[in-house]
Amino acid sequence: ERIKESLIITVPMATAVVAVIVTLFLFSANDVQIYTTARGEQIAVELNDDSSINLNSDTELIVKFTDDYRTVELVRGQAFFTVAHDPLRPFVVKAGNGEVRAIGTAFDVEKMEELITVTVLEGRVEVLQMFNSAEIQINRREEIKANEQVSFAEVGTLSKAQFVDPN
Repeated sequence: ERIKESLIITVPMATAVVAVIVTLFLFSANDVQIYTTARGEQIAVELNDDSSINLNSDTELIVKFTDDYRTVELVRGQAFFTVAHDPLRPFVVKAGNGEVRAIGTAFDVEKMEELITVTVLEGRVEVLQMFNSAEIQINRREEIKANEQVSFAEVGTLSKAQFVDPN
């Protein structure tokens, strides 16, 4: 009888403790932040991996870090990224149907309507454009280095790297 009462109290308490631990683990393993700027506003954000992002006017982005990767989705606007070197956790910026992969570099991504432009100031990045429909599947890749720029539309071609004057 006493064992039964003890189990009635212990099982729910153990379940509650496990639920709290699982919740804390999920929230700490999936750190998601949303940053937005209004028209005319600019902000600088320091990330927990020592990377930084400068958001230009009327910009929205979603930052998601886990133990395995660092992902930023540029919903709209323009942001400049200075990426801390971490080869075990790639830094990926998604914009439209493309993504920019970096390990340690400084680059700018701008999404205006359907046009995405990537400009590298330091280091190198890989730009990947993906388009899938019932009729076609397109995957284009371009590696660009300091003082180069590429652009692409939601549906369209990824340009070849072009030199840009850093001044």
